[in-house]
Amino acid sequence: MIRFIRTASSRALSAAAIGLTGLLLGGAMVATGALSSDAKPAPKSLAQAVVDSQATRGTFSGVAARVTFKNSLVDSSVLGQGSDPLLGGGSGRLWADNNGNLRIELQSDGGGGDVQIVANDKQVWVSYGTTSTVYRAAMPARADKKRKADTHTPITVTTVENALKAIAGDVTISDPTPDNIGGRPAYTVTMEPKDKSGLLAGARVSWDASNGAPLAVALLAKGQADPVLDLHATDVQFGPVDASIFAITPPADAKIENIPVTDLLAKGKADAAKAKTTKRAKPVTGLAAVQAALPFTVNAPASLAGMDRTEVMLLGKDKSAVITYGTGLGAIAVVESAAKPAKKANTGGLELPTKTVGGVTITEFGTALGSIAMFTRDGVSYTLVGSVTTATLESAVSGL
Repeated sequence: MIRFIRTASSRALSAAAIGLTGLLLGGAMVATGALSSDAKPAPKSLAQAVVDSQATRGTFSGVAARVTFKNSLVDSSVLGQGSDPLLGGGSGRLWADNNGNLRIELQSDGGGGDVQIVANDKQVWVSYGTTSTVYRAAMPARADKKRKADTHTPITVTTVENALKAIAGDVTISDPTPDNIGGRPAYTVTMEPKDKSGLLAGARVSWDASNGAPLAVALLAKGQADPVLDLHATDVQFGPVDASIFAITPPADAKIENIPVTDLLAKGKADAAKAKTTKRAKPVTGLAAVQAALPFTVNAPASLAGMDRTEVMLLGKDKSAVITYGTGLGAIAVVESAAKPAKKANTGGLELPTKTVGGVTITEFGTALGSIAMFTRDGVSYTLVGSVTTATLESAVSGL
């Protein structure tokens, strides 16, 4: 994961994010509903509100809505000019139907053009207007050609209450607040982690009281009054969607970047099958054992940024050391590996700041939910990451 974050461009990351956005707002809206209004539902317990919103689900034919996405996770000075809708925020439209078709259009608030995603059972593609690049992935063929009837057992208040008890040790969930999102009667709940050591303050979720469709999702950061990520639907209308809405193709002059999803899934399946028949090697842990397996000197002081060292582990084929400081959401992970020849990073337009800390030049990237810092010294590459402020991470760099 750390390697992916370090090497993937912001466009590729955005493509993955918009795909998740589509699954959230499109694939989960699976019910019909009444006409929009300003009405709010009656107050209920959380378990009862969840059960009742599922019990009245009807036959889904389609949905159309306007969507707005706000992103203050990354400071605007880092984004530069003309950031795309996922990095800088935007608004647009969403359509989905009961045949598995989905289309989302987002226009940038910062002059960065538009992003469009189109998906069906055969392929998914995402286009960026400013770069004329289309990320496309063919979907694996389904073994069952016919859609099976929904045979799931209806949920009950008891099953929901039991599920809530199972996560009560880690998360605090508020009572549902009667709300109205996009003209739909809705319930809104706030979830907060009981571990307060990181920067994540929680999340806020709203769903349609009549059919359970998600209408709004927001992420909250410690010390921030407004959400740092806020995705919500407006002007929501359930009903048939004309097939012509989905009958669009990528621009003829676009640069196509194919993502081999089928090959990746096949490899993952093969690797999983191999893992079942292969005896796993015991993880190499402890400073002495990890040091013995590496060609460079592991830099692992007893404490960093006021946190005690909690674990030292050898990381896979890369022959890297991972040293953890602190526990819980606010822990810092330090990855150390033999330095490789420098390559120009593809930042996708992000202007990553550099500064001198502890006598070395670091590249750092901070958000409202966490930070990452990278530097190289004496032939060793260091990457520090954690749900902490850049100031805390810089203190850790100084300690190294």
